[in-house]
Amino acid sequence: MKKIALCFGICVFSMIGLSLNAQNVVTAPAEEDNNFGNFYEVSTHTGRKAIEFAFVREADVAWECVIWRVINFREKFNEFFYYPTKEQTDANDAQGRKNLAMTLMEAVERGDIQVYEGEDFKIPIDYAAMRAKGASTRRDRITTYWTDDEGNETDEVKDEKDTIVPVEINEDDITQIKLKEYWYLNKQDARQNVRIIGLTLMYPKPLRTSADDEEGEAAYQLVDMGWIPMNDPRVRNVLVKQRAYDDYNEVTERSYDDIFITRYFSSYVVRESNRYNRAISDYLTGEDALIASEEIENRIFNLEIDMWEY
Repeated sequence: MKKIALCFGICVFSMIGLSLNAQNVVTAPAEEDNNFGNFYEVSTHTGRKAIEFAFVREADVAWECVIWRVINFREKFNEFFYYPTKEQTDANDAQGRKNLAMTLMEAVERGDIQVYEGEDFKIPIDYAAMRAKGASTRRDRITTYWTDDEGNETDEVKDEKDTIVPVEINEDDITQIKLKEYWYLNKQDARQNVRIIGLTLMYPKPLRTSADDEEGEAAYQLVDMGWIPMNDPRVRNVLVKQRAYDDYNEVTERSYDDIFITRYFSSYVVRESNRYNRAISDYLTGEDALIASEEIENRIFNLEIDMWEY
């Protein structure tokens, strides 16, 4: 019996040893399938699909208000929208991350999403027209000098003339986006909800005006580069596959779509639907405009609270 037990123990030990050795064997991957940049295969985001919005009946909407708000990437809280820039992506390891502007513009260039001229989403435009909205011209002065008998340039000016030079947009200058969203009360659950309808990149387009200083620095105005419909599943499927940086845990599955759904951003209101169809900047400036923006935020926030009695 002791011999039988000893033989059984040896066999079990041998099987366990073979199993452990089998787990330690590393099969060399094919050259095209190597994963040398990470210790596990990252596929969670690439395989994700955006969750469809809940269906809303027109009869269930008891109140509705349209809000336009701006997200400034230069705010500390919103920096994950801006970084990494294209230069940083080329020079350093960004771990597959792209900023929001790069994500959207590359998707438009590939034809994955459609951009529209205005916020009514009636007139579609292509990638070239989108870039042309931010393109401008710059006036440069060309100076030519006299040459000596040996063909070398002298310091004596021969001619000076101005020329117009086209200036292409630089994606790194996109530091703001504008959202168009609907706030509404749903009678089915007596709750206040919000739905982001559209998004546009805002580019600081240079202007050659009297505001130019002696060094040639020009004033600029923010222009909408084209409206992207957030109700389009193609847009949300592009955003949900792009991971945004998290300061506390880099393995989190937070995407740009998740950020917009959970409203994990800092912003300020620039317009609400009104009888005059005008923005806050049309009638207020400076501190008064900020106060008006906060009043709109507080009124919307208090609307749902005021419906309930305790």
